[in-house]
Amino acid sequence: MNVRNTKSVFLSYSHKDSGEVELFELALRRRGIPLWRDRDNLLRGRVTAHEIGKACEEAAGFVFYLSQEAARSEWVRDRELEDALSAARRNPSLGIVPVFRDDLETIRTVLDEPGTNMGLEVSNRAGAVIDPRKMKDGRMLAELDRAADDVFASFLHTLKETNPSGGVLRLGAATRGGPALRGHALDLILDWTVDFGDTQNQPPNPTQCDRFLKPALRTLCKGINKYWAGHRIRIVPHCHLSMALALGFQFGRNSGYELEVVDPYTKEVWVGPRKRQRGLPEAWDCRQFESQENENGDVVVAVCVSRAIDTVRTGIENWINHNGIEVSVSRYYEPTGGTSHNALTGRHRDEPHRMAVAIVDELDETRKRYPNSKIHFFLVGPPGFAILIGQQLPNVGAVHTYEWVTETNDYRPCFELRDS
Repeated sequence: MNVRNTKSVFLSYSHKDSGEVELFELALRRRGIPLWRDRDNLLRGRVTAHEIGKACEEAAGFVFYLSQEAARSEWVRDRELEDALSAARRNPSLGIVPVFRDDLETIRTVLDEPGTNMGLEVSNRAGAVIDPRKMKDGRMLAELDRAADDVFASFLHTLKETNPSGGVLRLGAATRGGPALRGHALDLILDWTVDFGDTQNQPPNPTQCDRFLKPALRTLCKGINKYWAGHRIRIVPHCHLSMALALGFQFGRNSGYELEVVDPYTKEVWVGPRKRQRGLPEAWDCRQFESQENENGDVVVAVCVSRAIDTVRTGIENWINHNGIEVSVSRYYEPTGGTSHNALTGRHRDEPHRMAVAIVDELDETRKRYPNSKIHFFLVGPPGFAILIGQQLPNVGAVHTYEWVTETNDYRPCFELRDS
């Protein structure tokens, strides 16, 4: 995903390693690193030295996927790597992260073959070392994920040292294509557009969320908590609601920073403060439906910001009946002023946070009444508000989230948010 005003990290590799690099690239994008890769960023049929050289000059940093093939490639070694090292000598804050796909000493020897100390200079930089054995015995994805964690930590450290935005970390979250993020200057872009499907209506299933997306979020928040605790995190979401809830949930597990959530279209800013403020229950109308016959069933909570309760309830009950779920209590919320796409627009910047607190306070009380029940959580509203609700969900217990799929006219389970 290309976003104007965002400097990218240049990814260098041998095209003989393209299969592995595609998987590695996806792992890096899931963790928020904005990448420049020749396959994606050059006009078809115009891959030129000038374009790649320009990308090197404008890069925020460099990642080199160094297999023996890459180390022997004159293009990688003599052009891209040499240009990057030269740029780093002029600007020591520029990050260069080597990823050693094959034996480190072998790569170092190959790089030194032209009679330079390039191999020594590269191997002295913090990076990632891949175990070649694990790339052959079915553990490739796990090994690439581990290497991506190391690269992300190095990049985040460099980002903090250079401090490009005055102590504010600017994060974009994307599961949808389009121009929504292009007017925003960003440091990191969580790019999950591939995971959520080309149609923009197919969220990943729970297995995919657990295998790929939750670990990426944990890596993101662990790194941010290490390098950016006490700072503001500005989030611009252009994403499905399930991703926004999961993102807010991960940030909610760490309270060392203040969130700013920016609507990508209106530029309106809401805050998720470090210290939880008093809830605003009077901002909601609530309709509750209880079963007199089943006191051991599940709990349904639906927050209806942009669509009316009756419309949303029909879809939820159809899904519940289709899946044979027994429900003890259902709670449906809508803003007191009525539902619309602009229902939260124009409010004080902390009011959506207080509205989110009110929802989760009541959810917590419901959990105490039904301690063994599964909570099914549905939201129809802006992704920025989903982040603020997710921020309050830790310590409530396991919460199952759902995404509306237009193509099937039905809900689909997505993330299970669990503080463990």
